[in-house]
Amino acid sequence: MPIGSILLGLALVFGVGLFVTRPFWLPKPAPAGPITRRKALQLQKAVLLDEIKALEFDYETGKMPEEIFQSQRERLVHQTAEILREIDQLDPAGEEPVVEPETTAPAATMAPVDESMRAEIEAAVAQLRLAQPSPEPVKIAPAVVAAGKANEAAPATGRFCSQCGNARETGDKFCAYCGHKF
Repeated sequence: MPIGSILLGLALVFGVGLFVTRPFWLPKPAPAGPITRRKALQLQKAVLLDEIKALEFDYETGKMPEEIFQSQRERLVHQTAEILREIDQLDPAGEEPVVEPETTAPAATMAPVDESMRAEIEAAVAQLRLAQPSPEPVKIAPAVVAAGKANEAAPATGRFCSQCGNARETGDKFCAYCGHKF
């Protein structure tokens, strides 16, 4: 075996060894200090706003009945309002560090949400919605929709779903795309 191949192999093993052991050579990051009460409340507010956004998405996609949606959304809005009130009451100059954020009070003991607080929460949720674009709806060509509507009268021989307009097989009992029963 030529000496060049051996040296190249050793250099490769040495390089891989350095790359693999690199995390052990780097300095360890300094531990994060205690967070302030204001920061803990702002983190709780962000989590609650994300929960409201996810709840609204579940409701809009039909995963949740309206009565459950309304009760859960009202509970989350009350919790967010309480946190906003606490943030407003904090003294910006005299913040003391906090080890663990406090939990919010149960919904039954909370004061009613005033309209200015509700508007602030709605604005924050709207801002979060704008930050993440929603998926574009699938656009179906008018000819495909017309073909699906024409085949609606004879579902056994049609080649398109009458709901979404996508192609289907003759023996299908449900649409593979939207789940419509044939």
